[in-house]
Amino acid sequence: MGPRLHRRAGPIEAVKAVKIAITGSGGNYHVTVDDGKVMTYDIEPVLGGDGQTALTHGNTHNAITRTFYQAKSRTLTYRDDLRTIDLAPGRNGYFHDHAESSGSI
Repeated sequence: MGPRLHRRAGPIEAVKAVKIAITGSGGNYHVTVDDGKVMTYDIEPVLGGDGQTALTHGNTHNAITRTFYQAKSRTLTYRDDLRTIDLAPGRNGYFHDHAESSGSI
């Protein structure tokens, strides 16, 4: 196995516990962080040649699943004490309908 690359956007400025909620199915998902006070994110699947199935990325190096499906953002808004970020629709997103996680760190 080759080297794994780790990317960071910058220094970690704060860490706090928040509620993350994900609703939807089939690649159409709505995500909220801290009931939407910190972040909201909506994605939809990018359909392949059959016009019905999302494009697939397989054989990935991930502990949860080796297959991801391609999506694109409809909306993304992030807010904290220092900044607000609104991304334009059409940015990359990925999903897997059968990956689940819960609990605390």
